[in-house]
Amino acid sequence: MIQRIQTLYLLLGGLLMGFYFLFVDTWKEYAMEAGYGWAAPVSIVWSVVLGVAILGAIFLYRERERQRKVILLLQWLVLVFALFLYAILFLSGYIRAVLASGPLLNDVFAVVLPLVVYGFLYMARRGVEHDIALIRSMERLR
Repeated sequence: MIQRIQTLYLLLGGLLMGFYFLFVDTWKEYAMEAGYGWAAPVSIVWSVVLGVAILGAIFLYRERERQRKVILLLQWLVLVFALFLYAILFLSGYIRAVLASGPLLNDVFAVVLPLVVYGFLYMARRGVEHDIALIRSMERLR
């Protein structure tokens, strides 16, 4: 399980997504002022659930096809999460405020983190597909 590189990608992606709540404070005040106070708790719960699901995908290593499908589903959910996050940031006026004052490091992490997690999931899925192709080629040789 740990010898496979996709396990490390899933572990990194799951931990990053699970710790997203550390960066919510950067935009929570803007969302509350704009009437989107519900967005911060929803994004925290959503990120923790996605983080746990990504970490849970590690344990599907014996069923590679199922693991590939779960990772693909998680990729779509991370994209939906990113779109939700960017929509809330835009609607609350946070993006305009950051562009006017200059971005801080927390701002950059909060915006880029879902895309980094998507990249880790993409690399993990490619690793699983590589394993599936390797197993198929070994079965042909028998």
